[in-house]
Amino acid sequence: MKIPRNFTPAYARVLILLDQSAIEKKFEKAGLVMPDQSRDKFQGCEGVIAAVGETASPQWKVGQRVLFNRFSGEKMEILGPNYLLIQDEDILGSVE
Repeated sequence: MKIPRNFTPAYARVLILLDQSAIEKKFEKAGLVMPDQSRDKFQGCEGVIAAVGETASPQWKVGQRVLFNRFSGEKMEILGPNYLLIQDEDILGSVE
């Protein structure tokens, strides 16, 4: 995984690469078709850690798949369309 522009989150923030395919698989499996405008509503509960700030909890590592609060953080569109910057305390747990 490439971190865009050598970005390092400040303090206890974590940069997450959102996993769109996980969302789409859940809806396809259920036999639902979701319009593009509705996808944003469900986007962002699962992703992969792309970068970790200096004071973030040591349990979070780059490349780790995590679940987090849906309305956490800020979209970082300047880094790419699927990046989200959140506080490490908003991560609910890791997924294997």
